[in-house]
Amino acid sequence: MIKTIEIENIKGIGSGQKAMSFDLDIIPNKPSLIVAPNGFGKSSIATAFKAMNSERIMLDKKEFYMELETNLPSLKIKFKQQDQTIIDLEANSTSNSISDVFDCFVINSPVKAKGVGQNFGGRVNVSASLTIDEIILIDRVPVNISLEYSYTATKDNFGSCHKILMNLNNIFSCLALFVELDTIANYTILDRIENVGVQNRINEFKEHINQNSSLLSRAALIDWIRNNELQFLKNTTYLSGLAEIISKFDIPFPQDKEVESFIYAISLSEIYLNDKSKFKLFCKRKEYQQLKNDYVILFEELNTTWLTFRPEETEGKLILKFPKAHLISNGQRDVLCFMANLEKAKYKLKKQNCILIIDEVFDYLDDANLVAVQYYTTQFIEKFKTENRNIYPLLLTHLDPIYFKGHVFGKKHKLKTYYLLKSEASVDEHLIKVLKERNKPGSIIKNDIEKLLLHYHIDQINKRTDFQALGLKPTWGEGNNFQNYINAEIQKYLNDETEFDPLAVCCGVRVRIEKNVYDLITDAAHKDTFLNQYTSGTSDKLEFAESIGTQVNETYYFLGILYNETLHWKDDKDKNGNIAPAMGKLKNMTLKRLVKMVFK
Repeated sequence: MIKTIEIENIKGIGSGQKAMSFDLDIIPNKPSLIVAPNGFGKSSIATAFKAMNSERIMLDKKEFYMELETNLPSLKIKFKQQDQTIIDLEANSTSNSISDVFDCFVINSPVKAKGVGQNFGGRVNVSASLTIDEIILIDRVPVNISLEYSYTATKDNFGSCHKILMNLNNIFSCLALFVELDTIANYTILDRIENVGVQNRINEFKEHINQNSSLLSRAALIDWIRNNELQFLKNTTYLSGLAEIISKFDIPFPQDKEVESFIYAISLSEIYLNDKSKFKLFCKRKEYQQLKNDYVILFEELNTTWLTFRPEETEGKLILKFPKAHLISNGQRDVLCFMANLEKAKYKLKKQNCILIIDEVFDYLDDANLVAVQYYTTQFIEKFKTENRNIYPLLLTHLDPIYFKGHVFGKKHKLKTYYLLKSEASVDEHLIKVLKERNKPGSIIKNDIEKLLLHYHIDQINKRTDFQALGLKPTWGEGNNFQNYINAEIQKYLNDETEFDPLAVCCGVRVRIEKNVYDLITDAAHKDTFLNQYTSGTSDKLEFAESIGTQVNETYYFLGILYNETLHWKDDKDKNGNIAPAMGKLKNMTLKRLVKMVFK
């Protein structure tokens, strides 16, 4: 579990009181939505992780706080390990202990604006265009190497019964086998085959079969091995482990897969022990070829344009170059960029614990592409789970989580939301109780709360006894006391005071909008319809008013963003899930200006 993340002196985040520390308690293998308003510091978080290498944080000059290189950067993580012990990790300008525990990768948009200037008689005209940075999928293409192998020489060395051997050229083209072998655990198996005890048993096996008549057919010799030597081979440690690996792959087994897996294992281990370093380079090259093939297939499937879009080797690197931005749609571009980076992340993230930062990629996708990238993200998570590893996918966004309401990553990967802006607003707990009571289907005062408190009405509530019985603030169940509270909080907000109840302000904005529109209606019957027929939806009230010829200020529709979700409280929702989004919106200067217009 990642308990806290702390950042100093990176982009907009300073040090001391201007540093930022986030208490998160992020669990692994779940998509985690990290929500904060624009300007809060999400890009600073992404920059902190992206600037880390294995040794330290390396920032461009513009990424230092105030662009001063004397402001030394720092990224700290408090991490709870599987044994429940908590360790403190830090990366700064001189060291990095985070990389001892985590591999990290950041995905953000590679689209950039580019200006091109042309000089015409002393006047410079600048034209702007969008460019898409190429993505280096693999930084260094492994050298193409061949193993020193001769089928004829191998048979000569084996003995008179060399007919049981198979040509290893049949398996050198099996890329997946060598990808499998290219792990520390499997190299350990190959190394242990060099042990004297294992080599003695291999030599003993060769002696046994060479003592048999060379006149036996290969089929008869394989049958003899199954009946007389197979158990001996199975009891030969490490060799049996290598044979088990080989048997999993689709390579030629002419007669008996189990027996012939051991024959392959003996020959392959001899090549490895003859030159271990060259064998490992060979495996690296095979892994690269497998990756390149997978990339080609993947991007051909994703590419819905008429343009060629495939990775190419350039100057020792495997690079994915994008078409010019104007030649593909924004949706095509965003998904292709995201998938290219996600594939790169698969290649880069090797440790037991890994962090994947997705910086506002989700914020600008349409519904179809949003589903697509969520699908690929969940597949990415599943890959880690099957490998018994931990991935922390952190999705940085400025959007209200309601935007993701229809896209919850499926039942297995339900989105978990964390708010960076921990509101210290003085929210009245009695108001939260009122909102929760309003949300209960069977509440005896639900309709009164809806009609007389949370919406504008000329009548007054008279439910003090019921409020008291339900544990609500009794005075709010009577007269104008509730309206007096929200009006007082509105005044604090309009007067630019630092402390106010954001939920009360959102409620006050809705009530005042409805009052303003009600006052514009001249017909008494229409006034009554406005108040009593449309009791739970402000937008319905406004549309009714327009239908009878009332001029409704368009600003009133815009401000629905303040109260439509904020005032609908669910019992299972994190308290901060209502308050933080409300505070973030109310601090937006444009929205505040619109609110002030409502109260003129």
